[in-house]
Amino acid sequence: MRHILLARQPRKSRPGMTLAFMASTALLIAAPAFGQAPAGEDAPGPAGSTSGLTSDPEQAIRNALHHQIEAILASQPDYEALTPDTAVTFRSSIEPIQTKLSQWGKLEIVNPYPALRSGWYVYQVVFDNALVEWAVKPLDAQGKITGLAFKTLSLWSASNRKSPSPGTEDFLRRHIESLENGRPNYQEMTPGLARAVHQQLPGALNNIRQWGALKSITFLTVE
Repeated sequence: MRHILLARQPRKSRPGMTLAFMASTALLIAAPAFGQAPAGEDAPGPAGSTSGLTSDPEQAIRNALHHQIEAILASQPDYEALTPDTAVTFRSSIEPIQTKLSQWGKLEIVNPYPALRSGWYVYQVVFDNALVEWAVKPLDAQGKITGLAFKTLSLWSASNRKSPSPGTEDFLRRHIESLENGRPNYQEMTPGLARAVHQQLPGALNNIRQWGALKSITFLTVE
């Protein structure tokens, strides 16, 4: 199965949304306690540097997240970029966090269209070997992040990073556009797939309306 990350332009009345077409269901981080992961869940991570702040709050948060992930990968987490409480939590969790990141591989993409959930900016981040959901609280007056956590959505072997089969991205784009128009491209599907799409059409159309216009498709891996 191919993993494809879709970035969609948010509607004005809704925050940005990011989707992943995956074999497993995306696990969301519990909004009331992003700073403290439940037992058995991924531990919370650190916040980003104050460097690169902009007049756009979302871009500043994304820059901070990108910086901190790179810092952890370099085994030099930026504690000064955290509020004191967040830094204490992070220091107590640094070993499992670094273990996770060593499994994920090199950072590739921080999707620029986060979902906004209960005041948390939720990004899907692509690594060489993983798709990870990071939740970040807004920067404080000093430009420090007040909360950060993550959830591993999918892992794969680096050997599976192959090119997609010819035509698959074009088909996916046509299919999404056909849903946006309310007329699925059944003629391009096998009978079994066409029946499944027809059965799920009301929910799919509702999701498409909420997500807004398609912005980009990024190939992840083959499983």
